[in-house]
Amino acid sequence: MSQVFCQSCSAVLPGEANFCPACGREVQAPPSRPPFPAPAASPLVAAAPPLLASPDGWVYRSASGLALAITILGGAGAALAGVAALVGFSVETEDEWDTVDAALAWLGFSTMAAIPAVILLIAWTRRITGNLKPFGTTLELGTGWAVGAFFVPIIMFIFPVRLWNQAWRATTPSLAPPVGLAWKGLPGNHLHWIVQVTYLAAIIVARWSPDTTYWTAIDAGNYMGVLGGLVAASLVMFIIIVRSLTARQDAYAARWAPASPPRQASPLPEWPRQPGT
Repeated sequence: MSQVFCQSCSAVLPGEANFCPACGREVQAPPSRPPFPAPAASPLVAAAPPLLASPDGWVYRSASGLALAITILGGAGAALAGVAALVGFSVETEDEWDTVDAALAWLGFSTMAAIPAVILLIAWTRRITGNLKPFGTTLELGTGWAVGAFFVPIIMFIFPVRLWNQAWRATTPSLAPPVGLAWKGLPGNHLHWIVQVTYLAAIIVARWSPDTTYWTAIDAGNYMGVLGGLVAASLVMFIIIVRSLTARQDAYAARWAPASPPRQASPLPEWPRQPGT
């Protein structure tokens, strides 16, 4: 038990004394310590949003970061391809091969920007496909196809569109979770097929290389102009698809996240019992 001292002469006071036996002064109760104020909430620290995940552990994460990177790289590739098209169409004489070579160089720079954009497009397709799982969506094409569909011949021109339309339909604003197969039969986005046809046309034209034996510089320049225009149009439409579908999915998540199926907690592993316990 702690000792109490007189505030006037510092003599030790007996328990529950009203007056100091040394100086006779009245004993005053020690001042009470004011309670510490509760710490104010920092405006920089926001409350963590509820975890939105599927039973198999796929956590919803916005694809906006990937969409931004695709926009930057794809926009650069489209601009460079557009320059290649303009340079190609500017050829006016039959022996102006230097201008054709310049258009080819611009198209090569466009390809350097388009290749990483396509790689990010594959990662983005996998992300938007997996993001459907926390809403109880039964997927016709899963995250495995979201990657493999870009590398299988013939399928690579069909399945990516099916994946994008699957994500588009499953995030219809009026479709409440759990989605299941209710998304099937809903309208998709026709732009998905248009961009794929334009991309296929660009590939076909690119494989038809100019023959300098029979072509003039004007013919080669027009060829480079058409190819550059197709590449630029494809990249611009890819950007539109990525940004619109990402915004649609994020808006759906913001609206229906509280109604999505809760994540099932994984059971804790059971330690083996020791003999005799």
